[in-house]
Amino acid sequence: MNHKNITTSPLIQHLQAQFPGNYKLKKHGKSFYFAQLLLPRKHQKSIHALYQVCRLIDDIGDNPNRSKTDALNQLNVIQEIIHAYANNNQIIIADNTSISTQALFTLINGVRSDLTHQQYPTMEALITYCYQVAGTVGLMMCDLMNVDNPHARMKAIDLGIAMQLTNIARDVWTDANLGRVYLPKTVIGQQSSESILKMMPGDQQLSYGIQQLLSKAEHFYYSGKSGISHVPKSFKIGIFTAACLYQSIGKIIEKNDYFSPDKRSYVPLWQKMRIATQCLLRLNSDLYKMNESRPSNSDLFRHLPCFTKLGIQT
Repeated sequence: MNHKNITTSPLIQHLQAQFPGNYKLKKHGKSFYFAQLLLPRKHQKSIHALYQVCRLIDDIGDNPNRSKTDALNQLNVIQEIIHAYANNNQIIIADNTSISTQALFTLINGVRSDLTHQQYPTMEALITYCYQVAGTVGLMMCDLMNVDNPHARMKAIDLGIAMQLTNIARDVWTDANLGRVYLPKTVIGQQSSESILKMMPGDQQLSYGIQQLLSKAEHFYYSGKSGISHVPKSFKIGIFTAACLYQSIGKIIEKNDYFSPDKRSYVPLWQKMRIATQCLLRLNSDLYKMNESRPSNSDLFRHLPCFTKLGIQT
Protein backbone atom coordinates (compact mmCIF):
# COMPACT_ATOMS: atom_id res chain seq x y z
CA MET A 1 0.00 0.00 0.00
CA ASN A 2 1.34 3.40 -1.00
CA HIS A 3 0.97 5.93 1.83
CA LYS A 4 2.50 8.88 -0.04
CA ASN A 5 -0.84 10.33 -1.10
CA ILE A 6 -2.82 9.07 1.86
CA THR A 7 -4.05 12.44 3.15
CA THR A 8 -6.06 13.79 0.25
CA SER A 9 -8.86 15.52 2.17
CA PRO A 10 -8.57 19.10 3.48
CA LEU A 11 -9.65 17.85 6.91
CA ILE A 12 -6.76 15.39 7.24
CA GLN A 13 -4.28 17.93 5.87
CA HIS A 14 -5.46 20.54 8.38
CA LEU A 15 -5.32 18.11 11.31
CA GLN A 16 -1.83 16.94 10.38
CA ALA A 17 -0.61 20.53 10.13
CA GLN A 18 -2.23 21.45 13.45
CA PHE A 19 -1.16 18.26 15.24
CA PRO A 20 1.99 16.86 13.60
CA GLY A 21 2.94 13.34 14.55
CA ASN A 22 3.28 9.76 13.44
CA TYR A 23 -0.11 8.09 13.00
CA LYS A 24 1.00 5.22 10.80
CA LEU A 25 -1.44 2.36 10.94
CA LYS A 26 1.33 -0.26 10.68
CA LYS A 27 3.13 1.17 13.73
CA HIS A 28 0.22 1.73 16.10
CA GLY A 29 -2.67 -0.52 15.06
CA LYS A 30 -0.93 -3.75 14.16
CA SER A 31 -3.93 -6.10 14.27
CA PHE A 32 -6.11 -3.60 12.42
CA TYR A 33 -3.34 -2.96 9.91
CA PHE A 34 -3.01 -6.68 9.22
CA ALA A 35 -6.78 -7.09 8.73
CA GLN A 36 -7.17 -4.02 6.51
CA LEU A 37 -4.70 -5.52 4.05
CA LEU A 38 -7.51 -7.95 3.22
CA LEU A 39 -9.90 -5.10 2.38
CA PRO A 40 -10.36 -3.71 -1.16
CA ARG A 41 -7.26 -1.76 -2.14
CA LYS A 42 -9.27 1.19 -3.45
CA HIS A 43 -10.80 1.67 0.02
CA GLN A 44 -7.62 1.33 2.07
CA LYS A 45 -6.87 5.05 1.73
CA SER A 46 -10.17 6.10 3.33
CA ILE A 47 -9.84 3.45 6.05
CA HIS A 48 -6.34 4.69 6.85
CA ALA A 49 -7.59 8.29 6.94
CA LEU A 50 -10.35 7.32 9.38
CA TYR A 51 -7.76 5.58 11.53
CA GLN A 52 -5.59 8.72 11.53
CA VAL A 53 -8.45 10.89 12.81
CA CYS A 54 -9.47 8.40 15.50
CA ARG A 55 -5.85 7.84 16.51
CA LEU A 56 -5.24 11.56 16.90
CA ILE A 57 -8.31 12.00 19.11
CA ASP A 58 -7.41 8.96 21.20
CA ASP A 59 -3.77 9.98 21.64
CA ILE A 60 -4.76 13.41 22.95
CA GLY A 61 -6.78 11.73 25.68
CA ASP A 62 -4.06 9.21 26.57
CA ASN A 63 -0.94 11.40 26.57
CA PRO A 64 0.37 11.49 30.18
CA ASN A 65 2.65 14.43 29.33
CA ARG A 66 -0.25 16.69 28.43
CA SER A 67 -2.30 18.50 31.08
CA LYS A 68 -6.05 17.88 31.20
CA THR A 69 -6.68 21.52 30.33
CA ASP A 70 -4.45 21.35 27.26
CA ALA A 71 -6.02 18.06 26.18
CA LEU A 72 -9.56 19.44 26.50
CA ASN A 73 -8.55 22.55 24.55
CA GLN A 74 -7.05 20.42 21.78
CA LEU A 75 -10.17 18.27 21.56
CA ASN A 76 -12.20 21.49 21.24
CA VAL A 77 -9.91 22.62 18.41
CA ILE A 78 -10.39 19.32 16.59
CA GLN A 79 -14.16 19.63 16.94
CA GLU A 80 -14.05 23.17 15.56
CA ILE A 81 -11.95 22.02 12.60
CA ILE A 82 -14.43 19.22 11.87
CA HIS A 83 -17.31 21.73 12.05
CA ALA A 84 -15.48 23.98 9.57
CA TYR A 85 -15.19 21.25 6.92
CA ALA A 86 -18.56 19.57 7.53
CA ASN A 87 -21.51 19.78 5.20
CA ASN A 88 -24.96 18.47 6.14
CA ASN A 89 -23.54 16.50 9.08
CA GLN A 90 -21.05 14.73 6.80
CA ILE A 91 -17.35 15.27 6.31
CA ILE A 92 -15.01 14.06 3.58
CA ILE A 93 -11.96 12.24 4.93
CA ALA A 94 -10.40 10.85 1.73
CA ASP A 95 -11.17 11.47 -1.92
CA ASN A 96 -14.98 11.63 -2.04
CA THR A 97 -15.57 9.36 0.96
CA SER A 98 -17.52 10.92 3.80
CA ILE A 99 -18.47 9.92 7.33
CA SER A 100 -20.95 11.17 9.93
CA THR A 101 -19.83 14.15 11.98
CA GLN A 102 -22.18 13.05 14.78
CA ALA A 103 -20.23 9.81 15.21
CA LEU A 104 -16.96 11.78 15.37
CA PHE A 105 -18.36 14.20 17.93
CA THR A 106 -19.61 11.31 20.07
CA LEU A 107 -16.12 9.79 19.91
CA ILE A 108 -14.62 13.11 21.04
CA ASN A 109 -17.08 13.26 23.95
CA GLY A 110 -16.03 9.76 24.98
CA VAL A 111 -12.38 10.79 25.02
CA ARG A 112 -13.31 13.96 26.96
CA SER A 113 -14.79 11.73 29.64
CA ASP A 114 -11.42 9.97 29.95
CA LEU A 115 -9.86 13.23 31.04
CA THR A 116 -12.16 13.48 34.07
CA HIS A 117 -12.39 9.73 34.50
CA GLN A 118 -13.86 8.08 37.57
CA GLN A 119 -14.45 4.36 37.98
CA TYR A 120 -17.73 3.44 36.29
CA PRO A 121 -20.44 2.44 38.77
CA THR A 122 -22.08 -0.21 36.56
CA MET A 123 -21.52 -2.35 33.49
CA GLU A 124 -24.19 -0.26 31.75
CA ALA A 125 -22.07 2.86 32.20
CA LEU A 126 -19.03 1.05 30.80
CA ILE A 127 -20.95 -0.21 27.75
CA THR A 128 -22.13 3.35 27.07
CA TYR A 129 -18.51 4.52 27.15
CA CYS A 130 -17.51 1.69 24.81
CA TYR A 131 -20.22 2.83 22.41
CA GLN A 132 -18.83 6.37 22.47
CA VAL A 133 -15.20 5.48 21.78
CA ALA A 134 -15.56 2.32 19.67
CA GLY A 135 -19.16 1.69 18.62
CA THR A 136 -18.99 5.00 16.77
CA VAL A 137 -15.99 3.71 14.82
CA GLY A 138 -18.17 0.82 13.66
CA LEU A 139 -20.75 3.34 12.43
CA MET A 140 -18.09 5.32 10.56
CA MET A 141 -16.81 2.11 8.96
CA CYS A 142 -20.40 1.54 7.78
CA ASP A 143 -20.30 4.99 6.19
CA LEU A 144 -17.10 4.06 4.34
CA MET A 145 -18.67 0.82 3.11
CA ASN A 146 -21.96 2.53 2.18
CA VAL A 147 -23.85 0.26 4.59
CA ASP A 148 -27.21 1.87 5.39
CA ASN A 149 -29.08 -1.17 6.74
CA PRO A 150 -30.09 -0.24 10.32
CA HIS A 151 -29.58 -3.78 11.64
CA ALA A 152 -26.13 -3.97 10.05
CA ARG A 153 -25.19 -0.65 11.61
CA MET A 154 -26.26 -1.85 15.05
CA LYS A 155 -24.13 -4.97 14.56
CA ALA A 156 -21.19 -2.72 13.65
CA ILE A 157 -21.67 -0.93 16.96
CA ASP A 158 -21.66 -4.32 18.69
CA LEU A 159 -18.37 -5.28 17.07
CA GLY A 160 -16.77 -1.99 18.13
CA ILE A 161 -17.98 -2.50 21.71
CA ALA A 162 -16.60 -6.06 21.74
CA MET A 163 -13.17 -4.83 20.63
CA GLN A 164 -13.14 -2.05 23.23
CA LEU A 165 -14.06 -4.47 26.02
CA THR A 166 -11.12 -6.62 24.89
CA ASN A 167 -8.83 -3.57 24.98
CA ILE A 168 -9.96 -2.72 28.51
CA ALA A 169 -9.50 -6.32 29.69
CA ARG A 170 -5.97 -6.35 28.26
CA ASP A 171 -4.95 -2.89 29.52
CA VAL A 172 -6.05 -2.89 33.18
CA TRP A 173 -2.48 -2.26 34.37
CA THR A 174 -1.70 0.28 31.63
CA ASP A 175 -4.90 2.22 32.34
CA ALA A 176 -4.17 2.22 36.07
CA ASN A 177 -0.85 3.89 35.28
CA LEU A 178 -2.91 6.62 33.60
CA GLY A 179 -5.04 6.94 36.74
CA ARG A 180 -8.03 5.10 35.24
CA VAL A 181 -10.10 2.13 36.41
CA TYR A 182 -12.59 0.96 33.79
CA LEU A 183 -13.72 -2.23 35.55
CA PRO A 184 -17.09 -1.26 37.11
CA LYS A 185 -17.74 -1.06 40.84
CA THR A 186 -20.51 -3.64 40.52
CA VAL A 187 -17.92 -6.13 39.26
CA ILE A 188 -14.77 -5.50 41.35
CA GLY A 189 -16.00 -3.10 44.02
CA GLN A 190 -14.63 0.41 44.43
CA GLN A 191 -10.97 0.50 43.46
CA SER A 192 -8.45 3.25 42.85
CA SER A 193 -5.73 3.14 40.25
CA GLU A 194 -3.20 3.14 43.11
CA SER A 195 -4.75 0.04 44.66
CA ILE A 196 -4.69 -1.80 41.33
CA LEU A 197 -1.02 -0.97 40.81
CA LYS A 198 -0.30 -2.63 44.16
CA MET A 199 -2.09 -5.86 43.23
CA MET A 200 -0.10 -8.96 42.39
CA PRO A 201 -0.34 -10.80 39.04
CA GLY A 202 -3.28 -13.21 39.13
CA ASP A 203 -5.13 -11.22 41.79
CA GLN A 204 -8.42 -13.06 42.21
CA GLN A 205 -10.67 -10.00 42.31
CA LEU A 206 -9.18 -8.34 39.25
CA SER A 207 -8.97 -11.61 37.35
CA TYR A 208 -12.67 -12.16 38.01
CA GLY A 209 -13.46 -8.67 36.71
CA ILE A 210 -11.42 -9.20 33.55
CA GLN A 211 -13.11 -12.56 33.03
CA GLN A 212 -16.50 -10.85 33.28
CA LEU A 213 -15.49 -8.27 30.67
CA LEU A 214 -14.34 -10.95 28.27
CA SER A 215 -17.59 -12.84 28.81
CA LYS A 216 -19.58 -9.71 27.90
CA ALA A 217 -17.30 -9.18 24.91
CA GLU A 218 -18.17 -12.64 23.59
CA HIS A 219 -21.85 -11.68 23.35
CA PHE A 220 -20.96 -8.59 21.37
CA TYR A 221 -18.52 -10.46 19.11
CA TYR A 222 -21.23 -12.98 18.30
CA SER A 223 -23.74 -10.27 17.47
CA GLY A 224 -21.19 -8.15 15.61
CA LYS A 225 -20.00 -11.00 13.42
CA SER A 226 -23.60 -11.89 12.56
CA GLY A 227 -23.89 -8.50 10.87
CA ILE A 228 -21.00 -9.15 8.46
CA SER A 229 -23.44 -10.87 6.11
CA HIS A 230 -24.92 -7.40 5.46
CA VAL A 231 -21.69 -5.73 4.32
CA PRO A 232 -20.45 -5.72 0.69
CA LYS A 233 -18.80 -8.99 -0.32
CA SER A 234 -15.39 -7.40 -0.88
CA PHE A 235 -15.27 -6.23 2.77
CA LYS A 236 -16.43 -9.45 4.44
CA ILE A 237 -13.10 -11.23 4.85
CA GLY A 238 -11.29 -8.14 6.18
CA ILE A 239 -13.98 -7.35 8.77
CA PHE A 240 -14.35 -11.00 9.78
CA THR A 241 -10.59 -11.36 10.20
CA ALA A 242 -10.33 -8.16 12.27
CA ALA A 243 -13.09 -9.47 14.56
CA CYS A 244 -11.43 -12.86 14.98
CA LEU A 245 -7.99 -11.32 15.60
CA TYR A 246 -9.33 -9.13 18.39
CA GLN A 247 -11.39 -11.97 19.81
CA SER A 248 -8.25 -14.12 19.96
CA ILE A 249 -6.62 -11.52 22.24
CA GLY A 250 -9.18 -12.54 24.85
CA LYS A 251 -7.98 -16.15 24.63
CA ILE A 252 -4.40 -14.99 25.19
CA ILE A 253 -5.49 -12.90 28.20
CA GLU A 254 -7.14 -16.04 29.59
CA LYS A 255 -3.98 -18.06 28.94
CA ASN A 256 -1.98 -15.42 30.82
CA ASP A 257 -4.25 -15.81 33.89
CA TYR A 258 -6.20 -12.62 33.16
CA PHE A 259 -4.45 -10.00 35.32
CA SER A 260 -0.83 -10.31 34.27
CA PRO A 261 1.02 -6.97 34.16
CA ASP A 262 4.27 -8.88 33.70
CA LYS A 263 3.06 -10.50 30.47
CA ARG A 264 2.06 -8.93 27.17
CA SER A 265 -1.18 -10.23 25.66
CA TYR A 266 -0.83 -9.89 21.90
CA VAL A 267 -1.29 -11.98 18.77
CA PRO A 268 2.05 -12.86 17.12
CA LEU A 269 2.36 -12.57 13.34
CA TRP A 270 2.36 -16.33 12.74
CA GLN A 271 -0.91 -16.65 14.63
CA LYS A 272 -2.43 -13.72 12.73
CA MET A 273 -1.63 -15.49 9.47
CA ARG A 274 -3.18 -18.71 10.74
CA ILE A 275 -6.32 -16.90 11.91
CA ALA A 276 -6.63 -15.09 8.57
CA THR A 277 -6.40 -18.40 6.71
CA GLN A 278 -8.98 -19.98 9.00
CA CYS A 279 -11.28 -16.99 8.50
CA LEU A 280 -11.06 -17.37 4.74
CA LEU A 281 -12.02 -21.03 5.02
CA ARG A 282 -14.71 -20.52 7.69
CA LEU A 283 -16.32 -17.26 6.55
CA ASN A 284 -19.48 -18.57 4.89
CA SER A 285 -20.12 -21.44 7.31
CA ASP A 286 -19.50 -19.33 10.42
CA LEU A 287 -21.80 -16.54 9.28
CA TYR A 288 -24.47 -19.11 8.46
CA LYS A 289 -24.31 -20.46 12.02
CA MET A 290 -24.84 -16.96 13.42
CA ASN A 291 -28.61 -17.51 13.20
CA GLU A 292 -28.47 -19.99 16.09
CA SER A 293 -28.23 -19.35 19.86
CA ARG A 294 -27.84 -15.61 19.51
CA PRO A 295 -27.37 -13.46 22.64
CA SER A 296 -30.49 -11.96 24.18
CA ASN A 297 -31.34 -8.27 24.16
CA SER A 298 -30.41 -8.27 27.85
CA ASP A 299 -26.99 -9.74 27.04
CA LEU A 300 -26.47 -6.90 24.57
CA PHE A 301 -27.77 -4.07 26.82
CA ARG A 302 -30.36 -3.04 24.24
CA HIS A 303 -32.19 -0.95 26.87
CA LEU A 304 -29.38 1.63 26.88
CA PRO A 305 -30.06 4.98 25.14
CA CYS A 306 -27.16 4.47 22.71
CA PHE A 307 -29.20 1.58 21.24
CA THR A 308 -32.79 2.72 21.76
CA LYS A 309 -32.15 5.99 19.93
CA LEU A 310 -31.45 3.97 16.78
CA GLY A 311 -35.16 3.03 16.74
CA ILE A 312 -34.50 -0.58 15.70
CA GLN A 313 -36.81 -3.33 16.89
CA THR A 314 -34.68 -6.35 17.91
